[in-house]
Amino acid sequence: MLYTCNGHSAVLKSYITYYVIIPPYYKKDTLGVPLDKIYPGKRKPLSVLYLFHGGVADASCWLRYTDIEALAEELDIAVVMPNVGNSYYTDMVHGPAYYMFVSEELPRMVRSVFPISEKREDNYTAGLSMGGYGALKVALRNPEKYKGAVSLSGVVDIMDLLTCGLYEDLLDLDAIYGKDREKVRGSKEDLYFLTKKLIDEKKQIPDLYLAVGREDYFAKTNEEYADYLTGLGIEHCFELDEGNHDWDFWNPHLRRGLKWLLKKG
Repeated sequence: MLYTCNGHSAVLKSYITYYVIIPPYYKKDTLGVPLDKIYPGKRKPLSVLYLFHGGVADASCWLRYTDIEALAEELDIAVVMPNVGNSYYTDMVHGPAYYMFVSEELPRMVRSVFPISEKREDNYTAGLSMGGYGALKVALRNPEKYKGAVSLSGVVDIMDLLTCGLYEDLLDLDAIYGKDREKVRGSKEDLYFLTKKLIDEKKQIPDLYLAVGREDYFAKTNEEYADYLTGLGIEHCFELDEGNHDWDFWNPHLRRGLKWLLKKG
């Protein structure tokens, strides 16, 4: 069941649209089955995936270009897909607090309406490109809340994004991170810093799945980040396969990443 939700966000101080997929409770033929069995009065809380879109896109892309609804039913997991613009899932220097929204307010919003578990072992993040960065950042900053994260072609090295000069015409990086971009290095917006911080503080590390295409611009930075994880002794799954920064690559690896994360083959 797919729900399109629109409501006021206290954090963003505006109305926000997001999508929620709830797999059906009763998955067999309903012919002759009592309604009480198809729609139980109270359902056991579901595991949940917070699925983050990429830059210059929105959450509807997951519905238009993937089989996420069928996958959610197959894996018996709820999926929450918020719209965040080109915010990089960040509390913007000049703009709304999108990190606080997706990490704090959105889970409360959906749990207040849908049968979604708040247990760590039932909560996951995933995303592509900008959303891969967001998924990793949310999980690494909140390891007590999230069991794992999937990053597809993720922007794992934020300093590369801020200094490469390739995205100045697409993104208002100064609005997101401020003009002094060097301040981002070693901050809570830096995945390298967040990863090392978890090790230093001896905190539980979320399960991490990374995938990127060999022809993708972000292949090199993903390889380097995977090597960094290995150097820190952090167990993870890294897949460098043929492909580019597109849905032909993301679709099969979304399935593979989620199955790996959920340990369902």
